[in-house]
Amino acid sequence: MAEYVRVSFFLSYCGQKKNKGAALITKIKKHLGENNVIDIMSPNPNGGILAPKGALSMHANDGGNTRFLVCGGDGAWGETFS
Repeated sequence: MAEYVRVSFFLSYCGQKKNKGAALITKIKKHLGENNVIDIMSPNPNGGILAPKGALSMHANDGGNTRFLVCGGDGAWGETFS
């Protein structure tokens, strides 16, 4: 069975009370690892927000076995793959 790099994108402010995303990020990081779970609204070291484009570029050279999971609604998916 092939090994995959799994990268998950989340919006930390999602959920009914705008805090469920942050709690979910913490739980998923325990399973996938700190570097493979990304809040696409997190600060970019170069200024602004990381956003999907910056997060995707972080994993651009991971190879063909990289799998991306976008957690959120239509907006999160559309923003990530636009």
